[in-house]
Amino acid sequence: MGLYYKTNTIKTKKGMTTMLIHCSSCTNERAWHLIQSTNWFCLLVIPIFPTSSYKYIECPCCGKRIDINKRNKERIDRLFDKAIFGSVKVYYMHELL
Repeated sequence: MGLYYKTNTIKTKKGMTTMLIHCSSCTNERAWHLIQSTNWFCLLVIPIFPTSSYKYIECPCCGKRIDINKRNKERIDRLFDKAIFGSVKVYYMHELL
């Protein structure tokens, strides 16, 4: 009898940007989704423990995404600042990379 195991990715929507982002792929200006993606080690179909995790923002229209890393974290954090919720500034993707 063998042991059946695999890894599985679970994506969780954590929020939306408070400012509009211009997508270079589909040319829409929308608030993007903040997604956390976690890879899990699973026995049969039961997730046992997480093996890795990362966050990214994703265009709701076309699915284009920008990974959040150390280099662009501060710029992307500004998009989720509640103090500037009422503003309508549009960010272009090259400003976030």
